[in-house]
Amino acid sequence: MVHANATDMQSIALQNDIDILAHGIWNWLDEHQQEASLSASLPINVKRVANQILKKNTYYQPSLNVMRSLTDVMVPDHLNKNEYKTVLPNWQLDWYKSPNGQWFAKEMLSGWDAKSHQQKIEYMQSKQTNGKRVLNYLYKKGAPILLGSDTPPAPTYASQPGLSTFWELRDMHHAGVDLVGLLASATINNAKAYQLESKYGAVLPGKVANLLLLRSNPLTSVEAYNEIKSVILHGTAHERTTFHINNL
Repeated sequence: MVHANATDMQSIALQNDIDILAHGIWNWLDEHQQEASLSASLPINVKRVANQILKKNTYYQPSLNVMRSLTDVMVPDHLNKNEYKTVLPNWQLDWYKSPNGQWFAKEMLSGWDAKSHQQKIEYMQSKQTNGKRVLNYLYKKGAPILLGSDTPPAPTYASQPGLSTFWELRDMHHAGVDLVGLLASATINNAKAYQLESKYGAVLPGKVANLLLLRSNPLTSVEAYNEIKSVILHGTAHERTTFHINNL
């Protein structure tokens, strides 16, 4: 398993027959080739690496949360999103908004020469788009995709456990992974990648009963992953409400 996000490093990893690429390719090392469309043709050097992934049938974990959370820490008022109130207590939200809590946001915004605040955000968003374009290309051609959020990839408050994984699923779906592919990436694909499919990855007799019981069908909408009724760990059900931040 290799932790790399640039074309040169992923190419070296593939030459050494690794099993899992634990990051998406968003550092293309060719900064002038930026394109907003997810379906646009990939630059030659990026397509070459992507085709190596396909040829070797290497498991690919896009981890779009990395660049998303590094970008969002720079976005004004990002912490006002209602979702944070479900995973963070008020005192922690207040601290993140304080001058001390904003230290990493300030660090992310420093050292950009003459770029404006908005230009910095747009540059980071272009890296997110790079990752989505590679994922779009690979998924359409049948690459085995894994769900993983790399939470937290840095000291960014925009990557919170659980919530970041839900946002990862939404970003993957936006990148072109259909609902069947999302479910597979979160379940059986990960089990197969780590050779644990005899115990995990499907609802079958004899497998470990670690499950999420959802209130709606994840094959109908990606939003179903945020409609959890209960968390089942080793056969014991725990209502989601018991995990609400107000109950802790």
